[in-house]
Amino acid sequence: MGSKSSKNNEKSKFPTHGSDEKYKYSTYKNNKIKDDFVVIDYLDNSKEKKEKTNNINNNITNDIKNDNSKKDININKNTISNKNKNETKIISEKPKTDFELYFIKDSETGEEILDEDGLLKIGNDLKIDIYTHMFFPYFFYLCKAKNLEKITKSEYKNGLNYFHVDSIKKLTQSNLNSWKMKIDNSKFKDYYIYLFNLNVMKKIVSFEVVELYFKNFFSEYKFVNEFIDFLKNEKKECGLNKDQWTTFIDLIKTVKNNFPQNYSIEDAWPNLFDEFYYYYCKKHGIEIPKNNEDEEEYPY
Repeated sequence: MGSKSSKNNEKSKFPTHGSDEKYKYSTYKNNKIKDDFVVIDYLDNSKEKKEKTNNINNNITNDIKNDNSKKDININKNTISNKNKNETKIISEKPKTDFELYFIKDSETGEEILDEDGLLKIGNDLKIDIYTHMFFPYFFYLCKAKNLEKITKSEYKNGLNYFHVDSIKKLTQSNLNSWKMKIDNSKFKDYYIYLFNLNVMKKIVSFEVVELYFKNFFSEYKFVNEFIDFLKNEKKECGLNKDQWTTFIDLIKTVKNNFPQNYSIEDAWPNLFDEFYYYYCKKHGIEIPKNNEDEEEYPY
Protein backbone atom coordinates (compact mmCIF):
# COMPACT_ATOMS: atom_id res chain seq x y z
CA MET A 1 0.00 0.00 0.00
CA GLY A 2 2.71 2.40 0.90
CA SER A 3 4.54 1.91 -2.35
CA LYS A 4 1.39 2.33 -4.41
CA SER A 5 0.62 5.61 -2.66
CA SER A 6 4.12 6.79 -3.38
CA LYS A 7 3.70 6.11 -7.12
CA ASN A 8 0.45 8.05 -7.23
CA ASN A 9 2.08 11.05 -5.60
CA GLU A 10 4.87 11.02 -8.17
CA LYS A 11 2.36 10.89 -11.02
CA SER A 12 0.33 13.74 -9.61
CA LYS A 13 2.91 16.50 -9.41
CA PHE A 14 0.41 18.94 -7.83
CA PRO A 15 -2.09 18.29 -5.08
CA THR A 16 -5.65 17.82 -6.28
CA HIS A 17 -6.58 21.22 -4.82
CA GLY A 18 -4.38 23.95 -3.44
CA SER A 19 -3.56 27.69 -3.28
CA ASP A 20 -0.95 30.19 -2.19
CA GLU A 21 -0.77 34.02 -2.08
CA LYS A 22 -0.89 34.42 -5.84
CA TYR A 23 -2.36 31.27 -7.36
CA LYS A 24 -5.08 28.73 -6.92
CA TYR A 25 -5.05 25.46 -8.79
CA SER A 26 -6.99 22.27 -9.23
CA THR A 27 -6.13 18.87 -10.63
CA TYR A 28 -8.67 16.99 -12.72
CA LYS A 29 -8.80 13.44 -14.06
CA ASN A 30 -8.97 12.93 -17.79
CA ASN A 31 -10.01 9.36 -18.67
CA LYS A 32 -9.27 9.68 -22.38
CA ILE A 33 -5.62 10.62 -22.05
CA LYS A 34 -5.30 8.69 -18.77
CA ASP A 35 -3.51 11.54 -17.10
CA ASP A 36 -4.18 14.43 -14.80
CA PHE A 37 -4.28 18.08 -15.89
CA VAL A 38 -4.01 21.19 -13.79
CA VAL A 39 -5.95 24.49 -14.05
CA ILE A 40 -4.20 27.45 -12.45
CA ASP A 41 -5.94 30.82 -11.85
CA TYR A 42 -4.37 34.09 -10.78
CA LEU A 43 -5.92 35.25 -7.51
CA ASP A 44 -8.08 38.40 -7.75
CA ASN A 45 -6.60 41.08 -5.51
CA SER A 46 -9.01 43.80 -6.64
CA LYS A 47 -10.72 43.97 -3.25
CA GLU A 48 -7.44 44.62 -1.54
CA LYS A 49 -6.49 47.27 -4.12
CA LYS A 50 -9.89 48.93 -3.79
CA GLU A 51 -9.48 49.14 -0.03
CA LYS A 52 -6.05 50.75 -0.43
CA THR A 53 -7.44 53.26 -2.96
CA ASN A 54 -10.34 54.17 -0.68
CA ASN A 55 -7.94 54.73 2.18
CA ILE A 56 -5.78 57.03 0.05
CA ASN A 57 -8.84 59.03 -1.14
CA ASN A 58 -10.12 59.39 2.42
CA ASN A 59 -6.74 60.68 3.56
CA ILE A 60 -6.64 63.26 0.70
CA THR A 61 -10.19 64.42 1.48
CA ASN A 62 -9.34 64.92 5.15
CA ASP A 63 -6.18 66.83 4.24
CA ILE A 64 -8.17 69.18 1.96
CA LYS A 65 -10.73 69.83 4.68
CA ASN A 66 -7.99 70.73 7.13
CA ASP A 67 -5.92 72.77 4.71
CA ASN A 68 -7.37 76.16 3.61
CA SER A 69 -5.00 76.39 0.65
CA LYS A 70 -6.69 73.37 -0.91
CA LYS A 71 -10.14 74.97 -0.78
CA ASP A 72 -9.22 76.76 -4.00
CA ILE A 73 -9.45 73.42 -5.74
CA ASN A 74 -13.18 73.24 -5.00
CA ILE A 75 -13.63 76.87 -6.06
CA ASN A 76 -11.87 76.20 -9.35
CA LYS A 77 -14.02 73.13 -9.93
CA ASN A 78 -17.16 75.21 -9.39
CA THR A 79 -15.84 77.93 -11.69
CA ILE A 80 -15.15 75.42 -14.46
CA SER A 81 -18.58 73.88 -13.96
CA ASN A 82 -20.29 77.28 -14.23
CA LYS A 83 -18.19 78.17 -17.26
CA ASN A 84 -19.25 74.99 -19.02
CA LYS A 85 -22.89 75.78 -18.25
CA ASN A 86 -22.52 79.26 -19.74
CA GLU A 87 -20.83 77.89 -22.85
CA THR A 88 -23.64 75.39 -23.30
CA LYS A 89 -26.15 78.21 -22.97
CA ILE A 90 -24.41 80.25 -25.69
CA ILE A 91 -24.35 77.31 -28.08
CA SER A 92 -28.05 76.71 -27.59
CA GLU A 93 -28.99 80.30 -28.50
CA LYS A 94 -31.00 80.77 -31.72
CA PRO A 95 -29.00 81.90 -34.78
CA LYS A 96 -29.50 85.51 -35.84
CA THR A 97 -32.05 86.23 -38.55
CA ASP A 98 -31.19 87.87 -41.87
CA PHE A 99 -32.76 91.08 -40.60
CA GLU A 100 -30.39 91.10 -37.62
CA LEU A 101 -27.36 90.21 -39.76
CA TYR A 102 -27.79 92.42 -42.83
CA PHE A 103 -30.39 95.12 -42.21
CA ILE A 104 -29.97 98.60 -40.76
CA LYS A 105 -32.35 101.43 -39.94
CA ASP A 106 -32.79 104.01 -42.66
CA SER A 107 -31.61 107.32 -41.23
CA GLU A 108 -34.35 109.17 -43.12
CA THR A 109 -37.40 106.93 -42.78
CA GLY A 110 -36.45 104.83 -39.74
CA GLU A 111 -37.52 101.64 -41.51
CA GLU A 112 -35.30 98.56 -41.68
CA ILE A 113 -33.53 98.32 -45.03
CA LEU A 114 -30.93 96.24 -46.84
CA ASP A 115 -28.38 98.66 -48.31
CA GLU A 116 -25.15 98.18 -50.25
CA ASP A 117 -23.19 97.24 -47.13
CA GLY A 118 -25.79 94.59 -46.28
CA LEU A 119 -25.59 93.21 -49.80
CA LEU A 120 -21.81 93.02 -49.53
CA LYS A 121 -22.20 90.93 -46.36
CA ILE A 122 -24.63 88.62 -48.17
CA GLY A 123 -22.25 88.33 -51.10
CA ASN A 124 -19.44 87.43 -48.71
CA ASP A 125 -21.58 84.75 -47.02
CA LEU A 126 -22.67 83.33 -50.39
CA LYS A 127 -19.13 83.73 -51.81
CA ILE A 128 -20.28 85.67 -54.88
CA ASP A 129 -19.57 89.19 -56.16
CA ILE A 130 -22.64 91.41 -55.83
CA TYR A 131 -21.47 93.65 -58.69
CA THR A 132 -20.99 90.97 -61.34
CA HIS A 133 -23.10 87.96 -60.32
CA MET A 134 -26.46 88.07 -62.05
CA PHE A 135 -28.30 86.57 -59.08
CA PHE A 136 -28.51 89.95 -57.37
CA PRO A 137 -30.44 91.85 -60.06
CA TYR A 138 -32.72 88.81 -60.32
CA PHE A 139 -33.22 88.83 -56.55
CA PHE A 140 -34.16 92.52 -56.74
CA TYR A 141 -36.73 91.54 -59.35
CA LEU A 142 -38.16 88.77 -57.14
CA CYS A 143 -38.29 91.17 -54.22
CA LYS A 144 -40.10 93.72 -56.43
CA ALA A 145 -37.66 96.28 -55.13
CA LYS A 146 -38.39 99.83 -56.25
CA ASN A 147 -34.97 101.25 -55.50
CA LEU A 148 -31.55 100.08 -56.70
CA GLU A 149 -29.89 101.35 -53.51
CA LYS A 150 -32.00 99.51 -50.95
CA ILE A 151 -34.48 96.70 -50.32
CA THR A 152 -37.13 97.09 -47.64
CA LYS A 153 -37.99 94.38 -45.12
CA SER A 154 -41.28 93.49 -46.82
CA GLU A 155 -39.60 93.40 -50.26
CA TYR A 156 -36.87 91.13 -48.92
CA LYS A 157 -39.48 88.70 -47.62
CA ASN A 158 -40.91 88.49 -51.17
CA GLY A 159 -37.55 87.23 -52.42
CA LEU A 160 -37.11 84.66 -49.65
CA ASN A 161 -40.70 83.43 -50.05
CA TYR A 162 -40.10 82.79 -53.75
CA PHE A 163 -37.37 80.27 -52.85
CA HIS A 164 -39.30 78.94 -49.81
CA VAL A 165 -36.48 79.73 -47.37
CA ASP A 166 -36.27 81.86 -44.22
CA SER A 167 -32.61 82.84 -44.73
CA ILE A 168 -30.70 83.76 -47.84
CA LYS A 169 -27.82 81.53 -46.70
CA LYS A 170 -30.08 78.51 -47.28
CA LEU A 171 -30.14 79.10 -51.05
CA THR A 172 -28.75 76.27 -53.17
CA GLN A 173 -26.46 76.64 -56.17
CA SER A 174 -29.50 75.97 -58.34
CA ASN A 175 -31.27 78.92 -56.69
CA LEU A 176 -28.29 81.18 -57.35
CA ASN A 177 -28.34 80.21 -61.04
CA SER A 178 -32.09 80.61 -61.43
CA TRP A 179 -31.58 83.99 -63.11
CA LYS A 180 -30.55 82.13 -66.27
CA MET A 181 -33.48 81.96 -68.64
CA LYS A 182 -34.07 82.01 -72.37
CA ILE A 183 -35.52 85.08 -74.03
CA ASP A 184 -38.61 83.11 -75.02
CA ASN A 185 -39.36 82.44 -71.34
CA SER A 186 -42.76 83.91 -70.46
CA LYS A 187 -41.37 86.16 -67.73
CA PHE A 188 -38.07 87.15 -69.34
CA LYS A 189 -39.36 90.29 -71.03
CA ASP A 190 -40.99 91.47 -67.80
CA TYR A 191 -37.72 90.88 -65.94
CA TYR A 192 -35.71 92.52 -68.71
CA ILE A 193 -37.82 95.69 -68.72
CA TYR A 194 -37.73 95.76 -64.90
CA LEU A 195 -33.93 95.91 -65.08
CA PHE A 196 -34.11 98.95 -67.35
CA ASN A 197 -36.45 100.75 -64.96
CA LEU A 198 -34.25 99.78 -61.98
CA ASN A 199 -31.05 101.10 -63.60
CA VAL A 200 -32.33 104.02 -65.66
CA MET A 201 -30.76 107.44 -65.14
CA LYS A 202 -31.80 110.41 -67.26
CA LYS A 203 -33.84 108.11 -69.51
CA ILE A 204 -30.96 105.79 -70.40
CA VAL A 205 -29.10 102.87 -68.85
CA SER A 206 -25.33 103.24 -68.83
CA PHE A 207 -22.94 101.39 -71.09
CA GLU A 208 -21.67 99.38 -68.09
CA VAL A 209 -25.19 98.08 -67.42
CA VAL A 210 -25.69 97.18 -71.09
CA GLU A 211 -22.36 95.36 -71.23
CA LEU A 212 -23.00 93.37 -68.04
CA TYR A 213 -26.53 92.24 -68.91
CA PHE A 214 -26.07 91.67 -72.64
CA LYS A 215 -22.98 89.51 -72.15
CA ASN A 216 -24.82 87.38 -69.61
CA PHE A 217 -28.22 87.20 -71.31
CA PHE A 218 -27.23 87.01 -74.97
CA SER A 219 -23.76 85.45 -75.05
CA GLU A 220 -24.89 82.66 -77.40
CA TYR A 221 -25.54 85.20 -80.19
CA LYS A 222 -22.28 85.99 -81.94
CA PHE A 223 -23.10 89.51 -83.10
CA VAL A 224 -23.91 90.75 -79.56
CA ASN A 225 -20.26 91.11 -78.53
CA GLU A 226 -19.63 93.13 -81.66
CA PHE A 227 -22.60 95.33 -80.85
CA ILE A 228 -21.08 95.98 -77.41
CA ASP A 229 -17.72 96.82 -79.06
CA PHE A 230 -19.55 99.15 -81.41
CA LEU A 231 -21.15 101.00 -78.47
CA LYS A 232 -17.83 101.16 -76.68
CA ASN A 233 -15.48 102.21 -79.46
CA GLU A 234 -17.63 103.86 -82.14
CA LYS A 235 -20.27 105.42 -79.92
CA LYS A 236 -17.94 106.32 -77.03
CA GLU A 237 -19.54 103.97 -74.49
CA CYS A 238 -23.03 105.25 -75.04
CA GLY A 239 -25.95 103.70 -73.17
CA LEU A 240 -29.40 102.74 -74.44
CA ASN A 241 -32.78 104.38 -74.12
CA LYS A 242 -35.89 102.36 -73.35
CA ASP A 243 -36.90 101.84 -76.99
CA GLN A 244 -33.43 100.60 -77.95
CA TRP A 245 -33.22 98.40 -74.84
CA THR A 246 -36.64 96.81 -75.35
CA THR A 247 -36.33 96.39 -79.12
CA PHE A 248 -33.02 94.58 -78.80
CA ILE A 249 -34.93 91.44 -77.79
CA ASP A 250 -36.93 91.66 -81.03
CA LEU A 251 -33.67 92.10 -82.94
CA ILE A 252 -32.28 88.88 -81.49
CA LYS A 253 -35.48 86.94 -82.16
CA THR A 254 -35.44 88.19 -85.76
CA VAL A 255 -31.81 87.74 -86.79
CA LYS A 256 -30.76 85.05 -84.27
CA ASN A 257 -27.26 84.02 -85.37
CA ASN A 258 -27.74 85.19 -88.97
CA PHE A 259 -26.75 88.84 -88.63
CA PRO A 260 -26.59 90.76 -90.92
CA GLN A 261 -28.33 88.44 -93.42
CA ASN A 262 -31.65 88.54 -91.60
CA TYR A 263 -31.47 92.28 -90.94
CA SER A 264 -33.06 94.90 -93.16
CA ILE A 265 -32.70 98.66 -92.70
CA GLU A 266 -36.07 99.04 -94.38
CA ASP A 267 -37.70 97.59 -91.26
CA ALA A 268 -38.59 99.90 -88.41
CA TRP A 269 -35.47 99.41 -86.33
CA PRO A 270 -33.97 102.17 -84.15
CA ASN A 271 -31.38 104.26 -86.04
CA LEU A 272 -28.69 102.96 -83.70
CA PHE A 273 -29.23 99.43 -85.04
CA ASP A 274 -28.94 100.66 -88.63
CA GLU A 275 -25.66 102.34 -87.78
CA PHE A 276 -24.42 99.08 -86.28
CA TYR A 277 -25.50 97.24 -89.43
CA TYR A 278 -23.36 99.52 -91.65
CA TYR A 279 -20.45 99.31 -89.21
CA TYR A 280 -20.62 95.51 -89.11
CA CYS A 281 -20.80 95.13 -92.90
CA LYS A 282 -17.84 97.43 -93.47
CA LYS A 283 -15.77 95.70 -90.77
CA HIS A 284 -16.38 92.25 -92.26
CA GLY A 285 -16.22 93.29 -95.94
CA ILE A 286 -19.88 92.48 -96.55
CA GLU A 287 -21.44 94.21 -99.57
CA ILE A 288 -24.60 96.09 -98.74
CA PRO A 289 -27.43 95.44 -101.20
CA LYS A 290 -27.97 98.46 -103.43
CA ASN A 291 -31.66 98.68 -102.74
CA ASN A 292 -30.85 99.01 -99.04
CA GLU A 293 -28.03 101.50 -99.40
CA ASP A 294 -28.71 105.16 -98.79
CA GLU A 295 -25.46 107.10 -99.02
CA GLU A 296 -26.80 110.09 -97.09
CA GLU A 297 -27.46 107.89 -94.04
CA TYR A 298 -24.45 105.63 -94.52
CA PRO A 299 -21.93 106.94 -91.95
CA TYR A 300 -19.34 104.24 -92.45
